[in-house]
Amino acid sequence: MEFGSFQGAAVAKTQTRCLIYHTEIKYMERDNLMHGARTALNTNMDTRAWAEQYLKEKTRAEMPELSDEEFEKHWKYHKPEIMHAGAAEAMQAWRSRGEGE
Repeated sequence: MEFGSFQGAAVAKTQTRCLIYHTEIKYMERDNLMHGARTALNTNMDTRAWAEQYLKEKTRAEMPELSDEEFEKHWKYHKPEIMHAGAAEAMQAWRSRGEGE
């Protein structure tokens, strides 16, 4: 009986390793995608302006309870983190916008 439980523990440990490895790869891919998107936004100012407007409109739609003045204050202070976190999404939207035209 001990041997069977040992095998079960070994399988569980292997599954845990695979999950951790998969999770690390997933985060690395996300980070690489975000880095590439941020680089693209920093090298093309027209694309950056479009992405900034896209993220601003998206954020505004998520916060309808704020007045225009409150939202502008929120945007002023949170724009860097929103642009950082939303770079990959904005680039994807920019690319798909080009396909639709």
